[in-house]
Amino acid sequence: MNQETQAQIDRLAGVLSRLSAVQREADLLLTAIAESGDRGSKAALCRLLDIKPQSLDDRLTAARKRITAGAGAQR
Repeated sequence: MNQETQAQIDRLAGVLSRLSAVQREADLLLTAIAESGDRGSKAALCRLLDIKPQSLDDRLTAARKRITAGAGAQR
């Protein structure tokens, strides 16, 4: 493997790491807003994401799983 290829791989690894951090923050924000108990917040999220309430529930389930998996990996 030449140096240019290795440099590209290193840059890609950095980008993927940052994306993972952004995904975690988005998951935490999504669950915090949705679990606030404020029906208006859930409705606003649905409008913002242009999804139906059931889709929001599905996204929340997936986000909770990622959060739990991430917490387990950090231990």
